[in-house]
Amino acid sequence: MAMTVGTLGVPSSNMNVTPLIDVLLTLLVIFMMITPLPPHGERALIPQPPPKHVLPQVNNQSVVLQVLATGQGPPELKINQQPVP
Repeated sequence: MAMTVGTLGVPSSNMNVTPLIDVLLTLLVIFMMITPLPPHGERALIPQPPPKHVLPQVNNQSVVLQVLATGQGPPELKINQQPVP
């Protein structure tokens, strides 16, 4: 803080703000340097649903049971695409 003598010989105290601005700019640069970068995560591969026009493949170890509503009477049953009485 600097002291200057006024016009009538009365001391006048005015703060010298030049060093404070230097400190402020230095702190601004320091805080800009230490700010964290946005985090980068791993890319997630989300499973996609199968296309609607492709039927699931049937292998020899699976059994497919279908119950089809005929509208009247009992439903029609099929095991591996073969009708069952």
